Amino acid sequence: MEAGEGKERFQKQRQSRRHNITTAGAGQSAGSRETA
Repeated sequence: MEAGEGKERFQKQRQSRRHNITTAGAGQSAGSRETA
């Protein structure tokens, strides 16, 4: 069970990291669009 929990936690961290990257990219594109 402990190993399963560790794997699940790792997947959640990876998903959250990917989400942060996508949101940051969207924010940059929106900012460049405003200036343009």
